[in-house]
Amino acid sequence: MLALSDLLVVVSAAGVTALLALRLLRVADARPVMPLPDTPEPMVLLFDDGILHHGTTRALNGLALLPGVHVWDDVRLSLLRRFPDFPDHPEPRPEGRISLFATDGASPRQVVIHWRRHLCWVTLISDDDAGTTIPDPDTIAELTALRRTSDTTPGPVWHEDAEGKLCWQNEAYATLREMVLGKNAGDAPLFVAAGGPRPNRYSLRTDAAAKPDWYDVTKVSVEGLTIHHATCVNAVVQAEEAQRNFVQTLAKTFAHLNIGLAIFDRNQQLVLFNPALVDLTGLPVQFLSVRPTMQSFFDQLREKRRMPEPKNYLTWRQEIADVIAAATDGQYHETWSLEAGQTYSVTGRRRS
Repeated sequence: MLALSDLLVVVSAAGVTALLALRLLRVADARPVMPLPDTPEPMVLLFDDGILHHGTTRALNGLALLPGVHVWDDVRLSLLRRFPDFPDHPEPRPEGRISLFATDGASPRQVVIHWRRHLCWVTLISDDDAGTTIPDPDTIAELTALRRTSDTTPGPVWHEDAEGKLCWQNEAYATLREMVLGKNAGDAPLFVAAGGPRPNRYSLRTDAAAKPDWYDVTKVSVEGLTIHHATCVNAVVQAEEAQRNFVQTLAKTFAHLNIGLAIFDRNQQLVLFNPALVDLTGLPVQFLSVRPTMQSFFDQLREKRRMPEPKNYLTWRQEIADVIAAATDGQYHETWSLEAGQTYSVTGRRRS
């Protein structure tokens, strides 16, 4: 009497656990938003309806100003003694731009004011700025927008030069670096490659007692600079860990079944098998452990003569594709009679 064994193929359309895929947004224009190290930062103030809206660090520190707090009169009073023609109010002039020169030889020696609708830019030129070009309002607006964007980007962004040295960082990177390395870290890098299967994934620990935070880092080379973007992927790592734990639980659950079990994910790759499958099919554990595709799985069954030899080899792969489609769309059931006298009951089911 022929022995009847069971071989169960489960096609999981959703996979064991859904994985979250995150994509970093690449900046279309990767020009530096800060002046180059050998170029003095311009002293520029931006007013919106008379209220100080933004300013370069050099201008804000030099005049002790704070955006959102100080107004046009604060700047005017501080400059009026040396620039007596400084406008009483920030309303636009018909000429759109005026230049004022100091009554003495001290710095700043010149003030240039631009208007565009309700916005007004005040640029102070000192002796250190001799020979430099005063940026036009559009350039200043673009630099202001880029600076504001970089400072409010939640993910760390930083630039490295051709030698791998840090040459620019956004606020998120600076804050994270201080939390991890401290204020006196010197030139120590924040993200250190640890190798492993994911070379672009890094772990950082901001608290010795807490779990590490995981980041995926992408880099783009532009004009001799390497621009790095880091995204926190704690949710992805947790999902991957949950998937591994779930697979291990399933493996323990099905380890003692005498039915051969093979579970494939939505990409038709093997994600789980039990010892009975090895015994019934004769497929090596090394082959099953590398997560073969369902097509490769059936190819090996044919090579091991653990499925009926097709009458027409040319149509055999299409028949296997039909088996996979039947298992995916609903339920596949067939009895295989082998040359060695064994009979397999093969069942395929879809699990969402």
